[in-house]
Amino acid sequence: MINYDETNMSYDPGKQQIIMKRGSKHAEKVMDSSKSSVSIMMAASADGKLLPPYVLYKSELLWDTWQEGGPQGTCFNRNKTGWFDLPVFEDWLFTIALPYLKRQNGPTVVIGDNLSSYVSLCGIEECERNNISFILLPPNSKHPRQPLDVSFFRPMKAVW
Repeated sequence: MINYDETNMSYDPGKQQIIMKRGSKHAEKVMDSSKSSVSIMMAASADGKLLPPYVLYKSELLWDTWQEGGPQGTCFNRNKTGWFDLPVFEDWLFTIALPYLKRQNGPTVVIGDNLSSYVSLCGIEECERNNISFILLPPNSKHPRQPLDVSFFRPMKAVW
């Protein structure tokens, strides 16, 4: 059994530092700061094994330097919005989730959000062909139903 979920990590988590003349009463922000971010899809098995992350950038191109230094097996992608859409979700499903699930013995289950971009007909059909149950959580499921939010993303974002 694996649970998948996506999160967004901001490059600028909100802390700002400026350099100004000592004694100045009003600081002026000279440089525009952006709230650029990266989306990350994670999946974990019921026994605590983390599958490789899937990192999605908001960009027209995927630069080689953006793919350096990640955990082993990490997959990288990009699109214009930086959000998981159906083609990106299918890529994650077919490159990370299904290869892992197909190697497991016995009944297997993949559980995740009920977002329209996660409802892939070809993905569900592939799961059925391989005796993998595809379960979508009820809409607007909160933390108790999303174990990755509580056990993985929350501590990761606190450190971030």
